[in-house]
This record gives sequence, C-alpha cells and structure tokens, in this order.
Amino acid sequence: MRTDFGEAEEVEAIVDTVCRMIDSGRYERFAVEARRGTPVALRDQFDAAQGHVDSGLRRAAAMLSARGQLDSVSAAPRWVLRLVLRSTATWLLGAGSTCPHDPSPERPQPVVTAAWRPDLITCARCTHLLALVPGSAADRTCDSCSRVTSGLRDDGVFPGAFALGPVQLMLGVCRDCRWTT
Repeated sequence: MRTDFGEAEEVEAIVDTVCRMIDSGRYERFAVEARRGTPVALRDQFDAAQGHVDSGLRRAAAMLSARGQLDSVSAAPRWVLRLVLRSTATWLLGAGSTCPHDPSPERPQPVVTAAWRPDLITCARCTHLLALVPGSAADRTCDSCSRVTSGLRDDGVFPGAFALGPVQLMLGVCRDCRWTT
C-alpha cells in the first residue's frame, strides 16, 4: 500500500497536458495511438475493466432515472475531469493510497476513487473505505463549490459518478452545481 499523495508537480503536469489534448481535439487520437502500443493481453484487461465500469454506471443511471450522462470526456465539467485525471495520474505514478488488495495499473481492473478522497484508489470490493458518515458535514458538502448543504430534500447533495477508463470517480453536488447534457 502506498501512503503519500503523489508528486504534486508531476501529477499536475500530466493533468494539464491531458486537458490541453482534450481542448485541442487531440485526445481521442492519442488514446487510439496509445492502445496500439499496448500489449494485447493488457489491452484486453483494460477493455474488460472499462466495460465493467461503463455498464455498471449505465445500469445505475437507468435504475435511478439519472440525468446528466456524458458521452465523451470533453463533455465533463472541467473540475470533474481534472479530479479524475489527478487521482488516476497519482495512482499511475505509484503514489497515493490503495485498498489492502493493492489494485495496480499493471493489472487493470475496475477501481474507484472519490472527490472527497482523491488520494485513495480502491477495488470494487473496498468502496466502503470511501464512505462518509451519513448526514455529516462532509456528506452534505458539494464537491464542486464546497457549500455545506442543509441535507434536506430540497437542499441536499446529489450523488454522481464519472469514469475514465477503468477508474470511476464518485462525487456529490448541490442543486446549483448539477450538470445536464
């Protein structure tokens, strides 16, 4: 298990570079080229993990009649994109923390992180490590604007998720910060 939250400058350089590629429309081509250079077995594991995460998010969205489903990385709110990129880059660099099962980018599998714990990557079995105390101030805090809501039905935090490859980011946003597509 790793313990410190990354090489901050290196992580931010990676995040900034990927964001510039997305902004310039070069990200999709980069992703295709990166896949070509990846060994087939690793690519198959990555695709299976990504497919598992994507299908789980689609099922959850359908069950909850969720709105705001995104069909591309560039459609994500910038703060969400930067957060999932930062967590992913930290994990890829071998920094941050993992659950006791020590998920590794060298063994692709669905993994989960959270806006309130971006330094922690867990396997699907250990998402309880990301749980907040129900009703606590942290549980009522918007991950976008940091406003602590009342927690009442009309002023609460709406759960959300965003995936980039096999990395799923859990988040919560207030009514004003919810996004739609």
